[in-house]
Amino acid sequence: MKSGFDVVSMTDADVPAVLALLEENGLPTIGVQENLAGFIVARWNGAVVASAAIEPYGASGLLWSVAVALVHRWEGIGTALVRRCLERAAGAGPRTLYLLTTSAATYFERFGFVQCARDEAPAPIRDSWEFRTGCPASAVLMRHAWR
Repeated sequence: MKSGFDVVSMTDADVPAVLALLEENGLPTIGVQENLAGFIVARWNGAVVASAAIEPYGASGLLWSVAVALVHRWEGIGTALVRRCLERAAGAGPRTLYLLTTSAATYFERFGFVQCARDEAPAPIRDSWEFRTGCPASAVLMRHAWR
């Protein structure tokens, strides 16, 4: 990751910037405020330039809202955020992490995620807003398991 970036937990003050970032990347904005504790952000000179979140569902979790400002793509920021989310989940988080993507399956495979059938997701993941409504039925479901 390019030096000068700080990866930190998201605060209430970061919500407007994260919402704008998600919109810029064509990602849903529903649930951001409700899952504040699950978010991390990357800041450059104090400005939020990337985000990622884990939404817990018991023994499983959903990785979502991985977004990087267009002007900061290809600087390793997204990679740093995904790795930080995986570290959090591997520590005291869910045993299995899922995500839905329409365009980045190859990217997430680099972190050990594998594609799986949508019906393989546990019920709490299938019942999530992201799974039911937020992502199209054509989105690929991916899974990363530690234990």
